[in-house]
Amino acid sequence: MLHTALYDHTGESFKYMVCYHLPKGLEIPKRFTKLSVPALTWAIFLEPQCDLQKLWERVYTEWFPTSGYEQVEGPQFEMYYGMPGHTQGEIWIPVKKK
Repeated sequence: MLHTALYDHTGESFKYMVCYHLPKGLEIPKRFTKLSVPALTWAIFLEPQCDLQKLWERVYTEWFPTSGYEQVEGPQFEMYYGMPGHTQGEIWIPVKKK
């Protein structure tokens, strides 16, 4: 399983990192960046074909306008699961009710 985080959005750019969930209290070497993620409510979108670019577009053009939710500040995640040739993905976006 591979995780990527999208964070520090400026309107024109964002940071993108490959990451892994670590148990609380585990120390990591200083050469690594640690991204703390607060408790949030997440909208999670599954993409069985792992075409996350198309899924991002659909989330913002179809789901958000009709969902009754809005995005809140926080990192967004792309999750990749499976084996080569049989990969699926997820997008996690922090949200709140309008």
